Amino acid sequence: MDFRTYDAPGALRDGTPIRIRAIRPDDGEALREGLAHLSERTVYHRFFQSKRELSEREIQYLTHLDFEHHVGLAAVISNPAGELLIGVGRWVRLGAGRPGVRGAERDRTPAHAEVAFVVGDEFQGQGVGSQLLAHLAGIARALGIRYLDAEVLPGNRQMIDVFAHSGLPVTEQLRDGLVHVEMRLEEGEAVGR
Repeated sequence: MDFRTYDAPGALRDGTPIRIRAIRPDDGEALREGLAHLSERTVYHRFFQSKRELSEREIQYLTHLDFEHHVGLAAVISNPAGELLIGVGRWVRLGAGRPGVRGAERDRTPAHAEVAFVVGDEFQGQGVGSQLLAHLAGIARALGIRYLDAEVLPGNRQMIDVFAHSGLPVTEQLRDGLVHVEMRLEEGEAVGR
């Protein structure tokens, strides 16, 4: 399956239809716009710092994905003007080519990917993060990834809850002021279209 064309239906908790689709190179402006509308709290929970703009280099990194080592999905609502991007999630495979990874750690990481999300403030608590995680996990499983890892600020209870209620075996460890989460992907079918 070519995950660069991934597109699946979803719904908010109130029944509003959404789509979960692959991030595309032409999503740069939507990502810029989305960041500008996030609250300072949401931005800090995602980036661990205050951030109001994305550089051209960051836009390239976030939108030009190989869908083998770096996968990104957008949650969108269709409206008369086109699409409204309401959340994004991505994972990046750890290991090969990662600076500073050596020995046993390097052997461990190809089956691991780091996952991260951000959901627009007005859509938080509506199941967007959970749906993005389910689809990302399915793609990861199909590409041979066995673990999704995340680093979360301890105050970001919503994201910790998304992981805890994912249905995946989850371990959490507080280290260096962050909650380190590891989710084991069970054998099974990848999320389909």
